[in-house]
Amino acid sequence: MKGIKASVKAALVLLLAVFFSQSLYAHAGFMAGAEDLRIVSTKYFDIIYPQERESSASLLVQNADSIYEEIAADYSLENYFRLPVVITTATDVYNAYYTNAWYNHIVLFDTMPDDSMNVFYQGLLDTFKHELTHAISINMRGKEALFIQNVFGDVLNWGDYLVMTSFMKEGAAVAEESKSGAGRLHDGFYLHTIRQSKLQNTFPSYADVTGSRDTFPANSLSYAFGGPFTEYLQKKYGMEKYARFWYTAVNFGPLTYSTCFEHVYGKKIKEEWKEFKNTVYTPEINANPLAEKNISEPDFFKNKKGSWRYDSFSAAKNSLAFVEFPTGNVYLYDGKLKKLFSSNLIESISLSSDGKFLAVNSICNNHAASKTEVSVYDIASSSFHKLNLTGVRDSTIVIKDGEYFLASVFVKSQIMTLEVRKIILDGRGRISSFEKTSSFDFPMGDSVTSIVDAGEGNIAFIHKKNLSFSVELCDISFSKESFKTFTFPVPNARIQNLAPSFAVSDSESEKKTFTFSWADENTFPRLGLFSLSSDGEGTFKIQNKDISGGVYNPVMLSDGRVFFKGNFVTRHKVFVMETENFLSELSSEKNDEELSEKENPKINGAYVFSPDYELDSKAYRKYLWNRGLFLPAAVMSVYDNTGMRSNYIAFPGFTWQTSNPWDSDTLTLQGGYDNTSGVWGASAELSRVNDTSVFSYALSNSLLFEALDFLQNTTSFSLSSNFNLTPHTYLSFAFSDMNFVGRRHDVSKDFLWVDIFRPIVTDTKPYEINQAAFAMQWAYSANTGAGVYERFVFVANVSYYDFLSYSLQDKEFNFIHQISPLLKLQLPWLFPIFTGNGITFNMPLIVKASLYPTNTIFLTAEGECVLFATEIQKGLTFFPLYFNRFFCTLSYESYFAQENRSLGILNFVSDVSDWSNKTYVDSLCLKLLFTGTYNSGGPASPMGRRTFGMKAGWSFSAGLPVLDIEMSTNF
Repeated sequence: MKGIKASVKAALVLLLAVFFSQSLYAHAGFMAGAEDLRIVSTKYFDIIYPQERESSASLLVQNADSIYEEIAADYSLENYFRLPVVITTATDVYNAYYTNAWYNHIVLFDTMPDDSMNVFYQGLLDTFKHELTHAISINMRGKEALFIQNVFGDVLNWGDYLVMTSFMKEGAAVAEESKSGAGRLHDGFYLHTIRQSKLQNTFPSYADVTGSRDTFPANSLSYAFGGPFTEYLQKKYGMEKYARFWYTAVNFGPLTYSTCFEHVYGKKIKEEWKEFKNTVYTPEINANPLAEKNISEPDFFKNKKGSWRYDSFSAAKNSLAFVEFPTGNVYLYDGKLKKLFSSNLIESISLSSDGKFLAVNSICNNHAASKTEVSVYDIASSSFHKLNLTGVRDSTIVIKDGEYFLASVFVKSQIMTLEVRKIILDGRGRISSFEKTSSFDFPMGDSVTSIVDAGEGNIAFIHKKNLSFSVELCDISFSKESFKTFTFPVPNARIQNLAPSFAVSDSESEKKTFTFSWADENTFPRLGLFSLSSDGEGTFKIQNKDISGGVYNPVMLSDGRVFFKGNFVTRHKVFVMETENFLSELSSEKNDEELSEKENPKINGAYVFSPDYELDSKAYRKYLWNRGLFLPAAVMSVYDNTGMRSNYIAFPGFTWQTSNPWDSDTLTLQGGYDNTSGVWGASAELSRVNDTSVFSYALSNSLLFEALDFLQNTTSFSLSSNFNLTPHTYLSFAFSDMNFVGRRHDVSKDFLWVDIFRPIVTDTKPYEINQAAFAMQWAYSANTGAGVYERFVFVANVSYYDFLSYSLQDKEFNFIHQISPLLKLQLPWLFPIFTGNGITFNMPLIVKASLYPTNTIFLTAEGECVLFATEIQKGLTFFPLYFNRFFCTLSYESYFAQENRSLGILNFVSDVSDWSNKTYVDSLCLKLLFTGTYNSGGPASPMGRRTFGMKAGWSFSAGLPVLDIEMSTNF
């Protein structure tokens, strides 16, 4: 009994510590660290924001209602509704989302897009328009559906979860974001994917791009094909019919998106897809870029394993650095190819012009939400020095008068700042610290990307103001007279990936030359060159024809050749280009307009913004929102006297679930009565999660009665934490504690979740039980390629668990505790054979073993080898089913059974020597399996995939065959 009380006290102390820490760390997830939350209401929105983001809130308040009415008019929305919108502070990684779990709300990440998403007039507002399109299209409710929504909650949405896939959802949002003239449908980089697929004769079926694909490029195909197809439908049939399509889908219409399409448009989607394909523009060029005379494959990239995903090229005078993104390996080529280091968190790299240092821009997940950061890698000493600052991106190394400087973009809210720090070197020439020397703020909403060294203490970068792109140069002190702006003269074009050239001819002509990639609505991505002469005159030269794969991330080496990446939808490939007779010169006007840090921002397009606008806000005091999910049933959890839990559905009952508007904390209340067993009761659970896995917890209590007698009370608490030690290693902790008081109540497992013919056993003896467990895990994980099985993993886990039981009637005390180690090894192959084209035959292997995993098992060991696997990644067009892959495995499972004593690991030597008292159980099985998903609605996602097939083998210990149907799920 003393052991139980001590364990309970320990759990209570831990609870108090956790909740005390929460008072210091008031908000979690995307609001972690935020203070002084405010709320301001408009006609349709409740906008929640930290005081420090008032300018973003003001921008949104001045435009949100008009954006809502514009989209509502497009969709003929009749039942207008309100929803909260959260402006976050915790992350500086660009994104946003709409969700109806557990009520309609939008979360905007208050940061700026990177160069791949520089497609908007104003990033925050156009992103809001995209997410609001999701909210409006999904909530086009009729009377019956609206009644269900008002009673049970927004999350119960037929069309959202069973009909419309991300292909349709993202298509609607991309089309709406693009109606003002900005957005992805006006971006040649975005449109390249669908055009390239047609050019290379790999145009997918409509069932292939729903969102079920789980290999590169995965769900991005929903965006790439959904937007153009939606625009095609809206232009051909009109917005009214498209709105009716959505109205039918979300109001208990046909079962799948394809049958819904046929119901509304009177035509099979398969036929419409063929006609749509015919409208997709492709240039009249060879699908093989090597057919061009001036394009070849560089020698050191030929036949390299994984070279189809090389990216982020950065050049120096005599070397080239690049990243193999599936593995995170960073390579340097300086006459020979060598690996520098590996990190799966890299966003981009930038090599100093002398090839000595490498600026590494990364994502850090050791925060409540993802952060951007930068480190400098010393190539000679193979060492890193990290800048202790988050929110930095696009960093590069600048050399001036023999000294090194780190130039970076710092992002806070909708303002980008250029910052320069001197790199302090020690006596051995190694980095010791950074010292900030200068900074420059750009106007609100302006975008600055691709910072590069322009020589002689100058930097160059791409500057986007509204939808106008320019190449800009200045010195690292940011003196006003040093700023030179050259607007890219191609109308409606976007540029990205600026890089300095190191061609010898440039220095001879005293010109600074830069490469970049550009595209307009009617081109593939092409090569561009910008040259600045010594007298300050700038000249643009652009590639005058398309090539298959496009030109991404071009860099020019000293011999004048340009290395670049071609994008072929499901893979990349590296090429080299000779630029002679392949470029056309353009005239460019120099813009000498002075930049002012105090310049008032101007928002083009349909948006307005007054920086003097006063917000009628008040303090935000709510912990949870007042809307949520209501169900007339509950899930009851009951325990027996061994601590085993059974769940069953209690009806009548209730379930109420809600969260705060940024989805970090969730409250679940349940109660109900089960007339089969006569048990009734209630439970409550409070849980917290973050955007990352750095910290989460759940606390719950359940109180049950049998008729008028107390049956049992159970309190459970769990927490977990996981963070990176290095880019490939992780340290995890987990703790759980369950305290039970009452009588046991055994429930047999229900058949297909139906509560009938269920034997109930209630013990009259009261028990007090405590189960506690603590686990610590170290893991190394690294991809060796882009394939599903190309991963090396090693896991070392040690867990402590105890079980304390005390019969209050018999005064019987039972206590057992164990320490259980576990090892797991995953190998990408047993035979070092490179397998490509989606076929695996080099036998990937997983083995796992653990000691004392339960009180009745001494040792368990298992292994599984993939004999053969092939990627399918195709959807059926006559039935909503998507096949991801087929694979065949051979598995062996075994364990030694024995009754274990407490801390059996202390008796490990004697347990090993005493085999006679152990029962050995093992089996060998061959499995033939498919991985697939239901290809309509929400399940059409990698998270909804299921594995199913047949298992056949032999149990050696039982002397019997093993025949079974295998089924598992990731949903």
